[in-house]
Amino acid sequence: MRFVLYISGVGGLRIGGVDHDHDGGTRRSSRAAVHERDMKERKAEDAKAAAQAALPHEAKTRNAFVPHNVIPIVKLRERIQSLFERRGFVNDIEHWLTRPPPPGGRLMDIYDGRLWKELLTPEGSHNAHCKCGVEEKKVPILSRDKANGQNCHNLLFTLFVDWFQPFDHVTYSLGNVALACYNLPRWKRYLKENIIPCVAIPGPNEPKSVVDILTLIMKQLNELDRNGMEVTINGVPKVIRCRLLTTSCDLPATRKIGGHASVAAIRGCSKCWVKWERGVHKSHIDYRRVPADAKTGAQHRQFAREHSALKMVTDREAHQRGYGAFHSALFELDHFDTVRQLAIDGLHNLYLGTAKHFWNTLLSCGATVVKEGKEIIIGMLTPKGLENMQQAMDQL
Repeated sequence: MRFVLYISGVGGLRIGGVDHDHDGGTRRSSRAAVHERDMKERKAEDAKAAAQAALPHEAKTRNAFVPHNVIPIVKLRERIQSLFERRGFVNDIEHWLTRPPPPGGRLMDIYDGRLWKELLTPEGSHNAHCKCGVEEKKVPILSRDKANGQNCHNLLFTLFVDWFQPFDHVTYSLGNVALACYNLPRWKRYLKENIIPCVAIPGPNEPKSVVDILTLIMKQLNELDRNGMEVTINGVPKVIRCRLLTTSCDLPATRKIGGHASVAAIRGCSKCWVKWERGVHKSHIDYRRVPADAKTGAQHRQFAREHSALKMVTDREAHQRGYGAFHSALFELDHFDTVRQLAIDGLHNLYLGTAKHFWNTLLSCGATVVKEGKEIIIGMLTPKGLENMQQAMDQL
């Protein structure tokens, strides 16, 4: 009988098909498990070699740059083409033309605002050109220009950027970038079939910058704004032009995509040059309203260019503390005003913010009590606060 002696790397000896430990014990080895492990390693090596062979020649060199993630981005031309192929879509985007104005000059929709009305005039077209005919002609954005028998439809969009948790019991932040068409009536504007999903930004954490991703989308929009696209609907050729009118994001996302400093910064306002002073503790910021000059989009772009030209990190940080501006993908759009056209988040800033302020006022303001010779502010919804409120009511 022939025995083969193997020296084990885990402190034991193997004789034949039996493993002997140093303590005298034995354990039965499985040839099938070893074979399965070898096959897995061989398949992994074959897959790695196949992936390497599929790369272009430039990517096989030692100094090649291989992306960590491949993020698919929608082609806006194809998506807009599919929208116009839908029955009734053209009538829906023209519904605002026959919409009666709200009574009393109320602001009921985007059509009632100054930004939309300015685009009805040639002065509000921001030097835009519509290539509906042989020659370029400056026209208002919100008008129907007919040249050589062709119809021109101009679509205005709003941009959504937000992050959310798609999974339960797992910390994973997934970003979503989408477009919605303002030309559609409000009850159809935000339906699932009318939203254009542009890109999903993978996690697990929210990136510090999304300039590279959004730039690819902004370039597509800028191309559709300058040159337009031709669409044939029911045998009739149409020229479609698209433009970004506003952004609809919460406060952190607005600052990130708009190129403005965080709300916690000294220059934390995206609308004016207010300078918020910090208290004794660095985390405490005095948000009381103080007079300040309004920002303009031209100023913001200029300071952002200066910030991008700086090479040293310390110089960039000092510049951002002084002006609160950095590069934004929205600068790819010729017409976009990164101060005026960043919509204020009404839900978080007005509704939820007002409710939070009111609740904090009830809990932390109103009643006072003297303790150890000092007057301490207590809440209204406390036994002492309610007692003081009752005494004040009794005196009426």
